[in-house]
Amino acid sequence: MVPSGIVERDGTLEAYHQAREAWPAFHVPEARFRARVAGGPAPARPGDLYLSLACEAGDAAALAAFEREVMAPLRGLVARAEADPAVVDEVLQQVRVRVLVADGDGPPRLAGYTGAGSLLSWLKVTALRLHADLHRAARRGGVPVGSDVVDVAASGALPPERLLLDARWGAVLREALSGALRALPPRERALLRLHYVEGLSLEQVGRTYGVHKSTVSRWLAAARDALLTAAREAVGARVDGADAREVQSLCEDLCSRLALSLSALHSVAGAAVGDGLSRG
Repeated sequence: MVPSGIVERDGTLEAYHQAREAWPAFHVPEARFRARVAGGPAPARPGDLYLSLACEAGDAAALAAFEREVMAPLRGLVARAEADPAVVDEVLQQVRVRVLVADGDGPPRLAGYTGAGSLLSWLKVTALRLHADLHRAARRGGVPVGSDVVDVAASGALPPERLLLDARWGAVLREALSGALRALPPRERALLRLHYVEGLSLEQVGRTYGVHKSTVSRWLAAARDALLTAAREAVGARVDGADAREVQSLCEDLCSRLALSLSALHSVAGAAVGDGLSRG
């Protein structure tokens, strides 16, 4: 687990040096460390606090350590309460967004961690609350737990007009888009949701993955291309001749307006799925 050490009474400086030795791959200024515990005792978990401060600053090495040392064991804890791996993935992704991404003009919620207890335990409370919220939202909205907003909509649970689909070919396009979305790897699905449904900027998405916004932009472009290619192939397998050209044109139009389409989905499905995941 995240390193910690024995801290002397009123030993904030000693705690800082312990944490710095525990995490030599990244640096947190002493002033930031002191500011976080100002007016209180030295942190019981200085290593955890040092790591959280580096993650809050967007340090790539710290974010990698966060994934390895905190999120990996957190996955096991959430899995004890949830048998569906897809739901576990969703909860963990929402934990990342909740604690690493700034909410409006304020700092990310990780700024509320002071090192009084372990970072893993602190995040476990958030994760289990999000998990419970997800199940409550699913019961209210009748949407199966583990269903992605875009997947539920594409599979026909939402009115076709909200998907900007042609009335004649709506069912074909919804089926093609649903299959294409399900075929995407988990990371690509998460990227599309975070950017287009949750409305996170490239910088914010990059922070959750510990990468630069240019990398996120490339990932999103690849995900969009993969989605369009898979949807085209699915349409081609269902429709022939001139009709195929018409439907594929509609498919390309839908994918080209992905942001608008998925935003529409979120506005309709928010009460059923998004409310339990986004900020709840």
